[in-house]
Amino acid sequence: MNQAFCVSDIHGCYDEFVALLKHWDVDNEQLILMGDYIDRGTKSKEVMAHIQQLCHTYKEQVIVLKGNHDAMLGEFVEDPRGTLAERFLRNGGQQTLASFIGERVAHLSREEQANYMETHYEQELAFLQSLPLYYEWGNVLFTHAGFQSKYTTWQESTEEHFLWIRQHYGKENGSGLRNVFGHTPTARIRSEEEKHGSHEEHHGIWISNDGKYIGIDGGCVFGGQLNGLRIKKDGRIVGIIQEAKQ
Repeated sequence: MNQAFCVSDIHGCYDEFVALLKHWDVDNEQLILMGDYIDRGTKSKEVMAHIQQLCHTYKEQVIVLKGNHDAMLGEFVEDPRGTLAERFLRNGGQQTLASFIGERVAHLSREEQANYMETHYEQELAFLQSLPLYYEWGNVLFTHAGFQSKYTTWQESTEEHFLWIRQHYGKENGSGLRNVFGHTPTARIRSEEEKHGSHEEHHGIWISNDGKYIGIDGGCVFGGQLNGLRIKKDGRIVGIIQEAKQ
């Protein structure tokens, strides 16, 4: 297939995700999901179940990348009292645990919560752990957060870069590929631009002036929207869909 439909940063916004997927042309497009399926929103469990069903049904037609929030859940389960577990809980992890465990979560210790997840959701945890960090497809590089632009080749980027980097889009993209990324809400990118004279502020897809970076995180869980990007293998954008927070 020479066309893809891309979505990023669902964050438990299941209803918006399902609504957006109605625009996916199953017969003619790959589906590329770019990380952060859980945390902050209330329906992380439903989002995960739906993604796994999509993978089961459509096999290699569905590409699922790992986001930093997806990685943090594994860190919590591995060491529920560690520093990384604290980071998970500070950044919406409580909502994820409540989604998977239910009301009883409030009566469980961290160790009990981690054990419950490991016991009842081993498959989901293994699925998230196994996800790739990027997807190179024709003239396009899909990443969750981005890559280290200052390196000679983008492949030198570390897992930390792919999952967590900020403001890479402010540096020259020498990869030779058009980078589609999530992680940083587009309203935040536009806010940064406003400091330099631009006054446009909305949650739609953002494209750098040189066209080499495309940000698609509409900040749905923050009251924004879930964006869908249609893009050709040669890097041409052919459609933009948005699903407002319900």
